[in-house]
Amino acid sequence: MLDLEEQEQLEELKIWWNRYRYAVLALLFVIIASVIGIQLWKKYEANQLNQAASLDVAMHNAYLENNMALVKAYGGKLIQAYGNTSYASRAALLLAKVNHQAGDDKSALAQIHWVVTHADDTNLVAIARLREASILLEQKQYPAALKSLVHHEPKAFSFLYDDMRGDIYHAMGQDNLARQDWTKSLNEMSKTNGYRQLVQMKLDALG
Repeated sequence: MLDLEEQEQLEELKIWWNRYRYAVLALLFVIIASVIGIQLWKKYEANQLNQAASLDVAMHNAYLENNMALVKAYGGKLIQAYGNTSYASRAALLLAKVNHQAGDDKSALAQIHWVVTHADDTNLVAIARLREASILLEQKQYPAALKSLVHHEPKAFSFLYDDMRGDIYHAMGQDNLARQDWTKSLNEMSKTNGYRQLVQMKLDALG
């Protein structure tokens, strides 16, 4: 038999349970639902990534086969259905390349802008800004091209940004500024970077 103290504790527990059981059950329900929800969400995200990866492979295979209609179809689906993944940003960059090669710079710039405003990967954004500047340079929209490069880029892209600025200033006839940026680009590269030769050639051409 229970002694008096144990009986009192049991009675207190019964009283507590009768008073708070619904709150306890509700809390347990929330905890269980949260755990299940997190597991389902992780499964959903993994499934999304797998599907996006499959489309990415199909899109690049279509590009290698020179089937640009399929490239655009797969790329469009990636952006529309999986816009929160890095695959979508890479798809947009490839679509921009395809459109630019086809002479449709308006669509190319629109795809690049999508990457700039949606991509979480700073490297992809940096690539997008470089490509935007390159297209605008070809269009002789020099101030706009320079504006594309005013944003702070990842350090690994600094030499490419300065090289592009040099190209823009050279096209504008401002060779003193071009020389400064090309020199800066050289100084930012390692001695073993093969890109150095191209930038050095530009500097040598200035005399």
